[in-house]
Amino acid sequence: MSVNAPFINTISTEMGPITNGTSVSELLIFTGEAVAGDTVTVLNGTTVIGTAIANNLGVWTLTTSGLTNGTYNFTATATDATGTSAPSATSVVNVVPDVTAFSPVSDTQGTTIDNWPYVAQNANKAWSITNPDTHTLRFEMRGGDLWAASGSARSEVAGYPKMIPNGDVINISY
Repeated sequence: MSVNAPFINTISTEMGPITNGTSVSELLIFTGEAVAGDTVTVLNGTTVIGTAIANNLGVWTLTTSGLTNGTYNFTATATDATGTSAPSATSVVNVVPDVTAFSPVSDTQGTTIDNWPYVAQNANKAWSITNPDTHTLRFEMRGGDLWAASGSARSEVAGYPKMIPNGDVINISY
């Protein structure tokens, strides 16, 4: 008797489902189906990403973190007392490039995203623009913050020459 291959049903992040196979997070959450009690191993090619046990309903979940930028070809296998299954169908996920260089200084091309320079204009305060993780730029204005060049209260970033292409994921909150 052969072991049934598991299914990878969804891959999401802490921010929700992955859109068009692109993730802005190195943390991925896999959910799938297998025979209850089977050990499911998620792989990128031949590299083991992690394992999970299918519950009594046959549902398994695996959360990974620390993935580097690049394209991943995920499959899953199931193992029981009789052996290991063939791999599941491949799920391709592209982890988007990090913010690769960062400077909180205003009016400089000190921020690089996906190898393209961006200009920040802000009040030049320590909190004006920060880089809390490798995929996030945070802009903050406080009362009395003025951009020196114009005396206006603003914080902005502009990219040159690249526009945001269709399919790139950008999360903005106010």
